[in-house]
Amino acid sequence: MKKTNKQASVSNLLIFIAVVIVLNLISLNVFFRLDFSKGRLYTLSPASKAALRQLEDRVVVRAYFSQDLPPDLANTRRYTRDLLEEYRVNSGGRFRYEFINPNDDRLRMEAQQSGVPPVNVNVRERDRVEVRQAYLGLVFHYGDRTEAIPLVQETRGLEYEITKAITRIASLGIPRVAFFSLEPEVQADPRMMFFFQQQDRFQHARESIRQNYDLVNTNLSEPIPMDITTLIFTGAVDSLDMYQLYNIDQFLMRGNNILFFQDKVNANLQNQSAQMIQSNIFDLLSHYGANIRENLVMDMESGQVNVQERRGIFSVNTPVQYPFVVISNTVNRHHAVVSQLANIQFLFVSEIDSGYVPEGVRFTPLIHSSNNSGTVSGPFFNINIQQFMDRNSYINRLTEQGKVLAAQYEGSFSSYFLEEGMRFTNDFIEYTDNGRIIVVADMDFISSQGAGQNPSNISFLANALDYLSDNPGLIALRSREFINKPLVIDKLVNTEDLTPEGAERRRTNMREFIKYLNIILPALLIVLYGLIRYKAELNRRKRIQDEYER
Repeated sequence: MKKTNKQASVSNLLIFIAVVIVLNLISLNVFFRLDFSKGRLYTLSPASKAALRQLEDRVVVRAYFSQDLPPDLANTRRYTRDLLEEYRVNSGGRFRYEFINPNDDRLRMEAQQSGVPPVNVNVRERDRVEVRQAYLGLVFHYGDRTEAIPLVQETRGLEYEITKAITRIASLGIPRVAFFSLEPEVQADPRMMFFFQQQDRFQHARESIRQNYDLVNTNLSEPIPMDITTLIFTGAVDSLDMYQLYNIDQFLMRGNNILFFQDKVNANLQNQSAQMIQSNIFDLLSHYGANIRENLVMDMESGQVNVQERRGIFSVNTPVQYPFVVISNTVNRHHAVVSQLANIQFLFVSEIDSGYVPEGVRFTPLIHSSNNSGTVSGPFFNINIQQFMDRNSYINRLTEQGKVLAAQYEGSFSSYFLEEGMRFTNDFIEYTDNGRIIVVADMDFISSQGAGQNPSNISFLANALDYLSDNPGLIALRSREFINKPLVIDKLVNTEDLTPEGAERRRTNMREFIKYLNIILPALLIVLYGLIRYKAELNRRKRIQDEYER
């Protein structure tokens, strides 16, 4: 009987080992994973799968990753391999990859010539930290073209970067975008950057656009090419030539899309002066239903500026909350352009008036200021920083509901030039049924000298272009990696019956409570878990002791 049981046990063990071996052999050729994460972050997105389906030739990826990496970079290496395997499985044979450890001079030179430079990493070994050179990059080959991701340092945003590289290298129908600026693009010589500061106001914006689009600069003196469907208008501080207005109007009448960044007030932070802008661009916008009010929005949720103060013989920079640097976390969560954005920054923004919208045009607010807002109306604007040194001196002016700072208009538009005698071309178009306009009442929104270096602003620009260019897949893919949801204090405290000063005190107390709760609570939970485990272990020992004593 014992022998039979022993034989059965050996047979079961052998069967188990055989099953494990077979499953491992199958797993070498069959790849799958169960993804239960929110938003399915570890599953290839529809946009990435669509890019793979459009490939006409095979993409080969050479992943230059060093071995013996620190734990965080080793996890990145493992995630990169898993993600590349997802691409391979979903490519139908049009995507292949190989991992290379550049452990000799030939491979290191190959990596560097392909666009993957070495980086210094800290490696802890034998109770000491050493600095070593490592390679962490991807090189894409498609026909005779190559594209590199020089450094893969974290998993966040990696799928977006890979899909973007595939789209660029394979030229998968890259749309063209027209870019209007009163200041021409400056092609800076890298050798002179040490002597001259950056001169291109829209350098960061242009670099972001060129990652996914073919950017075409225009001065609007001639009609915009027919193969362009989106125009970026970066603002005017004076009236435009009528023919420039005409080209904007007819571009919209062709059923195309325009992204306007336009100030109502020309404010200068350096000399702290502000004047109303007199321009015929407002007549054009008003005709389409987009009216920008003659004011500047102030907000309790604001950024800081540095003010120089004299302290004895020294000058020191003092950070001051400046309510004209509006930080918005109040967005339209039902609109793809802004649904996943937060901490959007404005510099001297005006309010968009939603009071009048032409028949057939749908108005959709995108971004609001907070419910602790206020405005300064023209024609004279006092924006002097000194008046805001004491926060309590002005918070009683910030009691109004949120103001619309960015909005979308879509639907049926009539031409601004319908009147007889104002038609400059024979192919004049009178109406469109499917025009789309997005208006942001701030010219500094994407300016590198303004708010244009803020990541959320650049994400807004990229999302707006994808939306207007009918490329929502990239929005969804980018949004999976840019989720930033800060804690909104106003949702946690009731300030309805308090004075502005009392409301601000309550918000400050709540912030302090949350800060210390985050410090203390994790430690308390660990101690509580330890006590529970200790109690469970005592009970287990007592049960064992009782069993032996019987």
